[in-house]
Amino acid sequence: HNDGSVGSAQFATPYGVFVGANNTLYIADTGNHAIRKIENGTVTTFGSKLEGYQDGPAATAQFRQPLDVAVAPNGDIYVADTLNNCLRKISQGQVSTIGLQQVGACTTTAGSVTTAQICRPSSLEIAPSGDIYIWAGYYQQFLMRVSGNQVSIVAGGGSSTGFVAGKATETLLVANVNQDYQLSWGPGGDLYFLQPANSWSSLIVRYS
Repeated sequence: HNDGSVGSAQFATPYGVFVGANNTLYIADTGNHAIRKIENGTVTTFGSKLEGYQDGPAATAQFRQPLDVAVAPNGDIYVADTLNNCLRKISQGQVSTIGLQQVGACTTTAGSVTTAQICRPSSLEIAPSGDIYIWAGYYQQFLMRVSGNQVSIVAGGGSSTGFVAGKATETLLVANVNQDYQLSWGPGGDLYFLQPANSWSSLIVRYS
């Protein structure tokens, strides 16, 4: 887990990657429980690389197997802190939490940025409006949105496994607890997500 030049730095199961301004790379270094930054050929770290949960200065903050990272136009970094079951924000060298931190069994509920519950967040996208979209859930899958001080559920949450397209609030999303999901903005401003339907096929779903 060494920092330094890209030729000698070490990672452990890196997952989500975000390309920022000037081609700076931000990486969810899942196995090291940290966020890494590659800029001008040098790797640096946000987080202590110790598994756990702690807000505060970025050098001592703790994450638990983060799977994705996204950077807002103002430079704030958002982290899908997957096994802490919450969203983390890195701003001006400080780490804070969006949603209630949960360990072990988790649930997903809407609410304020301090009371919402975000179970197993695995993918992030930031809209041109600044809203943050989150893919979350375990046995039930949800598309969530952080807008201002509120966290809402915009799709998903069916009571059983399966897939039904239609009105977002009535959509039943496939629940595959061992699969990964990815979000991406399309050129027309629609949000797409890749959702594995089973071990051999996937769905590409559009939210607009």
